[in-house]
Amino acid sequence: MNQTPGDAALLDEALTAIGKVLARMDLGTAVPSEAVRAVQALDSVRVRDVSVKVTPEHIAIQCCLASASALLDVSQTLIRQPAHLSPQQRAHHWNKLIEQTKAAGRASYRAALALTDPQSD
Repeated sequence: MNQTPGDAALLDEALTAIGKVLARMDLGTAVPSEAVRAVQALDSVRVRDVSVKVTPEHIAIQCCLASASALLDVSQTLIRQPAHLSPQQRAHHWNKLIEQTKAAGRASYRAALALTDPQSD
């Protein structure tokens, strides 16, 4: 892959920006090593201030951003992958990518579910 260091830096900036938005939405930051945990955290999103009502739109935004973060993490891993991996390392590497991609898909699906019935908040 002929990616430049600038590509990786741009992905880092995008992940940082998404993490900041998620932090403002009380989900926590989603930096590369935590992208999958951020997606899993969507199952247990709680509003600390009970006077704040979480809307389906709010949940969908959180899910979409967590999904984007997980997919950017996959892209970063692919860009930064070493040229030569042993068969065991390659299998571990691909399994990690598969889990990150599945997490992103689950978050996207949760966004669709949240928007399916916007009256159910």
